[in-house]
Amino acid sequence: MLIRNIKQLQVAQCFPTLAREKPKRLNEAHGQVLTFLRTNVEEEFKLILKKRNIPEKLNELDALIAKARQREKNGQNSVRPTSTHNLSPKTIIRAKTIPLKEDEIKRLEGEFLKISKENEYLMSELRSKKEQSKCIILPVIEAITEINEVHDALIYRNIIDSSD
Repeated sequence: MLIRNIKQLQVAQCFPTLAREKPKRLNEAHGQVLTFLRTNVEEEFKLILKKRNIPEKLNELDALIAKARQREKNGQNSVRPTSTHNLSPKTIIRAKTIPLKEDEIKRLEGEFLKISKENEYLMSELRSKKEQSKCIILPVIEAITEINEVHDALIYRNIIDSSD
């Protein structure tokens, strides 16, 4: 997803001289970088899948879901009804509050994931803006340096002219 966000125009903004003088080379470099990143991301993803044994775990999860659906279809329920008069108040309260807490945990985890994704997006935007600002500020610094040099030369020239 992030790889698709690296647009040719953005690269050209970061390298305006190269974009102006040799746009074909910049386009080739852009393509090579995208290919390199895509390949590395895919390899890293495959490595993570293998390292964490994800395909087998997903297959196990599918099997568990299929078994649960079959039990539900057959009317088998693994939860046996219990009479509440034999339970302590603490156990009854837990029985009522644990599902609520589990639901709240799921909701908070979902919210956390959403916020994490937003943060990742904002960080990528921030990095992009930082790079863009670097591209903008470098010519300004060069211009200031040139102005200072001209200023110093004029002062030096005025000192020499006034001493004659």
